[in-house]
Amino acid sequence: VNTDGVIDVVRENFENALQNAQDILAKVQSGDTSVTQSQVDNAWRNLIKAMQYLSFKQGDKSDLEAVIRMAEGLDLSKYIESTLDGFEEALTAANDVYADENAMQDSVDPAWRELLRAMSDLRLKPDRSALEELIAQARRLNEADYEETSFRAMLGVLAEAQAVCDDGGAAQE
Repeated sequence: VNTDGVIDVVRENFENALQNAQDILAKVQSGDTSVTQSQVDNAWRNLIKAMQYLSFKQGDKSDLEAVIRMAEGLDLSKYIESTLDGFEEALTAANDVYADENAMQDSVDPAWRELLRAMSDLRLKPDRSALEELIAQARRLNEADYEETSFRAMLGVLAEAQAVCDDGGAAQE
């Protein structure tokens, strides 16, 4: 039986059951008459039961580790605070799965996928510098240098631009 990659608790249970069965067998083979049929049956049952769990393999955590490292490398001060909650919960859950020696693939895959989804939901704080510069340039325009209708149209757009600039919740777009 190959126990490579088997969850530690399952491997230990199998090794204990195997050792117990081997001990019982050795006693029987040496002529020990104190061994009962019940002991043989229990050793056999425990070994068979332990073998049934040998398919419980540890999950491959390489993708999970890569996504966690990427997430931990983010400068969270650059993101809108309201988008951080789901990210922090997903990062904590991913780290919990990563630390779990018995985590199987069906726990590992959803953990890194959820963390990746949470990272994609993060929203950068908008950079208003270009908009602020454009607004400042527009405010310096001299009305006398332009046709009245085009200057009024510019003032309407300027008011809209200023409202967006003043909106703390405005997205980068």
